[in-house]
Formats: sequence, C-alpha cells, structure tokens
Amino acid sequence: MNWLEKNNEFIILWKDDHKSTFSMPFLRKKCPCALCREKRENKNPLKLFEEQSPQALHISPVGHYAIQIEWADGHSSGIYTFDMLRRLCSCSHCKNS
Repeated sequence: MNWLEKNNEFIILWKDDHKSTFSMPFLRKKCPCALCREKRENKNPLKLFEEQSPQALHISPVGHYAIQIEWADGHSSGIYTFDMLRRLCSCSHCKNS
C-alpha cells in the first residue's frame, strides 16, 4: 500500500489496486480519538463560527496498521487505522459493495 497527501487530499493506493481519496477536512471531522468522538456525539447547537479548513502538517505511519496526522490546530492524538480508512472510502465501487 502507498499513500500521499496532495492538494489537501489524502490518497491511498491499496494492495488490491483500489484507490481511496479523502479530503483533509473530511479526515479531520472523522478523527477517531476519544475527544473528537465525544465532540461529535455532543454537538453544540449554538456553534456560531465555522472552523477554518484543517491543514495537515505531518502524516506519519503507525506501525504497519495506521497513520497519525498532526493538524495545524495542534491536534494529533487520532490514530487512523487502515481498516477504518478502507471503511470510510466513499467511491462508487465501495458504496455499491
């Protein structure tokens, strides 16, 4: 498997030649850490300002099973497993599977 970040997108080419493309804002919203999961579950209905488009400062592998993204907002505790990323793929092939 190979991956790269390009034009504010994260692209994975899987071993089975499938290609997944994720926008960085989508991945920031899907951060799997406990704090972000809690924030998603307890949405603030009085949110007045939209957050700026998230920027990834650094993406690093975590063993052979995941990546960790360091975001410009200082957040970096989410571990994005490759299994999770494959499940999040929303290409037409994956949607119909």
